[in-house]
Amino acid sequence: MRFVMEAVAHGLSQDDIAEVIGASQATISRIVKRIAQDPRVTRPSVKEIVNRATVKEITRSKMVQELRTLKIGYVKKPDSEWMNLRGALHRGLLSKAEVEVVAEDAARKIVARVTHSMDLEAQHVPQSAVDEMVRETTAKLVADLG
Repeated sequence: MRFVMEAVAHGLSQDDIAEVIGASQATISRIVKRIAQDPRVTRPSVKEIVNRATVKEITRSKMVQELRTLKIGYVKKPDSEWMNLRGALHRGLLSKAEVEVVAEDAARKIVARVTHSMDLEAQHVPQSAVDEMVRETTAKLVADLG
């Protein structure tokens, strides 16, 4: 999808794109419409990033760096980014230490949303309490990934 998006942005016709990737123009048209409806479909995924590291296209540190930039919500639906992270850990594609770093970032985002809401209600949360919430949330997330 990213290739199609970039090719369209560079002025290639749908027919030209279809020829390059071996698809029909109608397929390219559907992809373009899907991207227009939801541009998030072109974002990298946990699976893609882990697979790129597995085939040594990127380094492990680059993999962790890219995983940290993803919006990985704590959603336990099949094929959610959270469940894909868990699957990568269980298949040995991610180490526990790598998962802990990613889980800490997810915990920071969760805690930031909570503390922001509290700030809006004039209930300031001291930094020491924020740090403790991040530690506790990280531990719970890592345990869930198990």
